[in-house]
Amino acid sequence: MNVGVVITAWGGGQQVFDMLAPFWEMHGLPILVACPKNSRVSTKHRVFCYGMADHTGPAAIARWVNLLNFLWTEPHDIWVIFEYDSLCLDPQLYVRPGFYGIDRPNFEGARFMASHYLGPPWTIDRESLRRLRQVANVHHEVYEHGCDDRYLAALAMIAGVPMLNHDRAVYIPGAVITSGHYDMVRKAIRGGGTYVHGVKTQECLNAVVAMRKEYESKRYVKGNGRGAAGHCPP
Repeated sequence: MNVGVVITAWGGGQQVFDMLAPFWEMHGLPILVACPKNSRVSTKHRVFCYGMADHTGPAAIARWVNLLNFLWTEPHDIWVIFEYDSLCLDPQLYVRPGFYGIDRPNFEGARFMASHYLGPPWTIDRESLRRLRQVANVHHEVYEHGCDDRYLAALAMIAGVPMLNHDRAVYIPGAVITSGHYDMVRKAIRGGGTYVHGVKTQECLNAVVAMRKEYESKRYVKGNGRGAAGHCPP
């Protein structure tokens, strides 16, 4: 299976981008960095400038239409799409056909089309990409208040693409992991969770990596020395 990695980033998140780059690189896969033309990040990886900066708004949605169309021209069977503050804690990316992410309830049901949506990291196969792209290029009225995750959910709903939860997701009720979430994150990692979103600080990253290494150490001992510990970059 031909898998590619995309990082969506912006210049203001350079510090977080640099902090998480070793995690994206440990997968050993080609990396495409998608960033706004007027808010680029500095990176050694291939860059696709896919629109103008806008956190939520018309430019944010236009960027995603551009990105979907661009990914369709690439040869990969499956894309793993990370936001600049998301990562996978395992060197092996768990992918399968379909559209996957960290499943989240849509509490503002009257505001958005879909009853739930997927947060990053996302994985999307070529057929799902084709169907989302087709809706994006035809139904320009789909806007979802400029929120990209809800926009992808609306495209999937209209296209009839199931939105599926990563069985290795680390879920928190919010967009940024804080110390108040650590017990929830630790429980998810102990259950095998590897896909994480909302890592904004070095302190948070250190805590999450320590939880992962604790889990690996216990798994290693339980397996009588069989397995591998210390996967995460130092």
